Amino acid sequence: MTASLAGSTVVLTGLHKVFDYHDNWVASGTAWAELQVAVNDYRLIPFDRRDENAQRRLIGKVNDVIITNTGRWASRRRSLAERHE
Repeated sequence: MTASLAGSTVVLTGLHKVFDYHDNWVASGTAWAELQVAVNDYRLIPFDRRDENAQRRLIGKVNDVIITNTGRWASRRRSLAERHE
């Protein structure tokens, strides 16, 4: 019984570190919030002023969020991999 409990703990700890679900959830929530702010800011622009420049700013913000969060994710993956070496 004790060995099973210890083995289960080791496996669950490993899975937690591999999948790192909590940090991924927080990062996804943060990115989603940033994107919602950008979309809401765009929506506040009067319809007749939503020109190409406004669209480019929105798309630029979306791209920045994607690049930033992908970079953070990759950095976390590298950091976890280095700890296991």
